Amino acid sequence: MYKRELENLIRQKSLPKSFFLYGVCNYQVSYFGDVILDIWEAEDTLTFYFEDYDFSLAKRHLSQNSLFGNKNILAIKTQKNIPKKELDTLVDICQKNQNSHFLLQCFADEKNTKNMTSSFAKKKNADFARFFKANMGEAMQLLSLEAKKLNLNISQFALNHLYLTHNEELSLAVNELSKLSILEKEIQKEDINELIFGLGEVNLGDFIVNLIDKKDIKAQFETLMQAGNHSEIFIINSIQAYVCELFAFHSYIKLHGNFDPKQILGYPLPMPLAQKRAAQGMNLDLATFKNLLHTLANAEYTIKKGSFKDKQNYLLSTLLKLQGLLRA
Repeated sequence: MYKRELENLIRQKSLPKSFFLYGVCNYQVSYFGDVILDIWEAEDTLTFYFEDYDFSLAKRHLSQNSLFGNKNILAIKTQKNIPKKELDTLVDICQKNQNSHFLLQCFADEKNTKNMTSSFAKKKNADFARFFKANMGEAMQLLSLEAKKLNLNISQFALNHLYLTHNEELSLAVNELSKLSILEKEIQKEDINELIFGLGEVNLGDFIVNLIDKKDIKAQFETLMQAGNHSEIFIINSIQAYVCELFAFHSYIKLHGNFDPKQILGYPLPMPLAQKRAAQGMNLDLATFKNLLHTLANAEYTIKKGSFKDKQNYLLSTLLKLQGLLRA
């Protein structure tokens, strides 16, 4: 199943006896694992972390009977495949034993672990959920929940900035929230720049705005690449995302005659930033949007294919080409 289906089961508190979580977003695998264990109200939980897994102990734990009706919870966090025969046995035990529950969380390449899903069949009162990379709206929702747990006062824009700072890696962004909470004040973008970026580094978001404004970006580009925080592909993807945001503003304004960033993006933006996106979006026509996205897609393909050894110079030439399209 997908994330939305799992969330429905969680709201209904109607989970199967055995569950397998996997995918490309380790943070969501961990987060929803914790949610499932809370729903199960684990009283007697045996947890194996990675190399600690022992099939005999796991089987014995799930098979034991309780005089007081307590639940036997088995939780396994792994980066490796578990033999199908062992998984089948553990799932079968949970199906037969009313008090037993089994949660498997896999933090590895999903291509190597997807085959474990066959053990978690619905007919055995089991299921699995696959997690993809969170989109911006999902990421902001998860980060907001973590901030709320920490009683951290931080705006949606600052959360967005923090997320982009860490290359859209949820786990890293969440770790920073706990550090920021010790400040005991409302967190702004400037706090993140000072405490997380480092004063001498270039903000990728500001760099992209300058790129679209057709400013001289060569010095900023050199500083950005020297910092080493962003790969060439990530920079291209970030520009693609920004151009798509501009197109969304452009389309919304054409349709409604005004703009509402929450309706357009799914989250609020400070008015100066929303006004900037609206102005930049309306300065571009449909042909230019198409040419920009086509050029970025070609650049991404070329870099991934390895056609250029000097990826940094190729990226710079692509960005200058983009600015040429903007002037056309």
